[in-house]
Amino acid sequence: MNSALKILFFFSLVILFLATGCVPTSTPPPPTPTTIPEPTQAAQFTPLDGFFPAASAIPGWEAQDSLHTFTRDNLYDFVDGQSDSFFVYGFEQVSVQRYTNPQGQILNVELWQAANPADAFGIFQLNRSAQAAPFGNQGTTAPGRRITFWQNRYYVHLNAPQSLPPAELEAFAQAVTARLPTGGQPPAILQRFPKENLSGEGTRFFHEELSIQDDLYLGGENALGLSPSTDGVLAHYTLNGKNVRLLLVAYPSAEQAATGLKALKAAGLDGLLVSAAKNTLLGAVFGEVDPEAAQKLLDEAMQ
Repeated sequence: MNSALKILFFFSLVILFLATGCVPTSTPPPPTPTTIPEPTQAAQFTPLDGFFPAASAIPGWEAQDSLHTFTRDNLYDFVDGQSDSFFVYGFEQVSVQRYTNPQGQILNVELWQAANPADAFGIFQLNRSAQAAPFGNQGTTAPGRRITFWQNRYYVHLNAPQSLPPAELEAFAQAVTARLPTGGQPPAILQRFPKENLSGEGTRFFHEELSIQDDLYLGGENALGLSPSTDGVLAHYTLNGKNVRLLLVAYPSAEQAATGLKALKAAGLDGLLVSAAKNTLLGAVFGEVDPEAAQKLLDEAMQ
């Protein structure tokens, strides 16, 4: 076979292999392109400076330095080691302004913004005092040292490193509450709790297990399926001279409440006396009291 025929024969074989798909490819076909989502931008919040008393608004006091604001990205700089306690209550931002007077005394005004009024209440209950004060919603005070209250979706904490005349502290509180949006209702689930036999330790509103684990240990594995969309309350009662704890959790659906009850019963938690689920509500009583008394308390709360 001459050279021309050999070349013609070679190209004929190549065309045949290509047509039948027998020629292996050295590289795989390119993958189907995927769309990479744009990174989510950090949430932007309206500055809170307009809610603080203006410079010299309180006679004898002036703002010192600039307003400091902390978000979820740097809250640990302000509350080292405690950020998660605020994150579980829909924390968005906190601004802090320090005021001083000619005597060198200091007053710090903190304004915390939460996602909604219920979460503002949740943050407020972390740091309230025993004595009532007529500011915002459910204001409390340690006279001359601190005032706390919540209003709308804001929690306010005024604190002085040294004792101040109560009237001066109250003037700041009044100035802040007058600037904040009005309104705000406590979480509706709080209305379910029987008032009789409620102990001095009161109630604790929460969304997630972290907020109550120092008071009632639920296993640490979130077996109950708690989340920002669940509203819970833990309350202390004295029954027959003994302390018991009543737990209520409102779920988004009845199915989730039933699943939570099943998990609660299977967890083998210490002190669980009675438990039940009704519609979207899960309830349980913990302690060492007579189960009959515990059941009566639970039934009253679940009505």
